Amino acid sequence: MKSLLTHKPTLSYTVQVSPETYLKVYFKPFRFNVVDNIGYGYITLFDVVEIGDNNKLLRNSLLSNRKEHQFTLDDAEFFVEINPTLAVKEFVASRYVYLLLFFIVGITCTFLLSAYIKKCWVARCIRSNIVQPYLQPIVDEQGNIIGAEVLARWITKKGEIVAPYLFIPYIEKTKLTPLLTLSLMKQVYRSPLMLLSQGLKLSFNLTERCLFDPNIYKASLQLAPHCKLILEFTESAPFSHSDVVERMAQYHQHDVYFALDDYGTGYSAPHYLTDYQFDYLKIDRCFIDQIEHNPKSIHVVECLVLLAQKLQLTVISEGVETLKQKQMLEQWGIKQYQGFYFYKPMSVKSFMDIYRPQ
Repeated sequence: MKSLLTHKPTLSYTVQVSPETYLKVYFKPFRFNVVDNIGYGYITLFDVVEIGDNNKLLRNSLLSNRKEHQFTLDDAEFFVEINPTLAVKEFVASRYVYLLLFFIVGITCTFLLSAYIKKCWVARCIRSNIVQPYLQPIVDEQGNIIGAEVLARWITKKGEIVAPYLFIPYIEKTKLTPLLTLSLMKQVYRSPLMLLSQGLKLSFNLTERCLFDPNIYKASLQLAPHCKLILEFTESAPFSHSDVVERMAQYHQHDVYFALDDYGTGYSAPHYLTDYQFDYLKIDRCFIDQIEHNPKSIHVVECLVLLAQKLQLTVISEGVETLKQKQMLEQWGIKQYQGFYFYKPMSVKSFMDIYRPQ
């Protein structure tokens, strides 16, 4: 049939409401907005229906002036044929704000998870002694080895050495320095070097966080009886803990010494020498590199040496790479040197091969 009003095909359905009553239902055209945008849908009816208006179905009721008639339809199916392209466009257009938020949250969670996994992996490598101690000798005026600075070297499965600048900044950034320092201390303590190290200066780099780490304190007390243990502060930020002086005093009571590393750079300000009890002063290599041709560097080094002597600090010069540098430093009263002119960092085994106890 065609509607007399719209002149479009209409559907009707005859329902037997009771033995004497029949009801003829005409179906009004209706729209499903989402369906219209992603394809088209239709309903099939097998028994009788739920009647609705304005895309909202009114279930199980039909009212008249005389009597209420109820009927149900269990066999109703709604079919939708979807055009995937239209469906995706409609979904994005209607929910782009939520999708954007979901994307941002997803990226953030992925980044945090990957950062956490990477940190756990690096920590595991440190605990597995993949990062090993390498020793760079410290010598006196005659070139005799009197000590060594313990440095970290990442050794791959193929035996290759990873450059420190590729992993040390990450370890510092993720606050894994205490774990690394503790690992190096334990490896040195368990090495055969302890049989030869009486009187040998062994220095380890540490930060303020390391100073208050109970495990590092315990490891320091284990090492101190076997060598002259020196802890070198390499701070990338000013001291923030109010108990640094007291904590250093606890170490001093057990014959553990302190050095201010890379003096003249970063946060190693002069007040460090007056406010804290250091035993050694290590002049940064950036000044040593220029003493052969830069008069200003010469004056800086001379002043630092004089200052250290006034404060009764032992000076160790880092980064000595030429004989002339060594001779100039010797003239200013520096008697302990460290640098490639003498030795490069080496494994514990290699160090034991060249070290001769005095």
